[in-house]
Amino acid sequence: MIMSGGKTGERTQGKVPFYFKSFDKTIGVASNMEELRSEFKRLLDVDPKSLEYHLKEGHIVQWLAYIGENELSKRLIDVSDPRKAYEIINDYLSSRKRMNAQEERGPAMKPHRKPHEKPWHREGDTVPNDRRPRGFKSKQ
Repeated sequence: MIMSGGKTGERTQGKVPFYFKSFDKTIGVASNMEELRSEFKRLLDVDPKSLEYHLKEGHIVQWLAYIGENELSKRLIDVSDPRKAYEIINDYLSSRKRMNAQEERGPAMKPHRKPHEKPWHREGDTVPNDRRPRGFKSKQ
């Protein structure tokens, strides 16, 4: 079995590692997405045939689905080339990192008025009627 540990139904990253095996020998372990990327990169040079085996057999796709990474799991279905799979994993994690950074910054704020416009409510300023708020009555 490729996956081990964790309770039934427990689907959180880091709880159930993925074991990269070659001829019944464990050659790598990944407990989360970052470790998967780094092990993939390392094993591309060390044992690409092992990566190809796990990809063809669907082991990595199954593990990703099990830990709740369904989107990446779907992207790797029918991918058997280890270099292509690494590219997909790397691109996915890079784009997710960019999205998380944008969410932390929050939405871009729009100015409430154009910089060259004067606010309508200053005393003595004249404002065209179409710029006044609904229900605004000028003092006369």
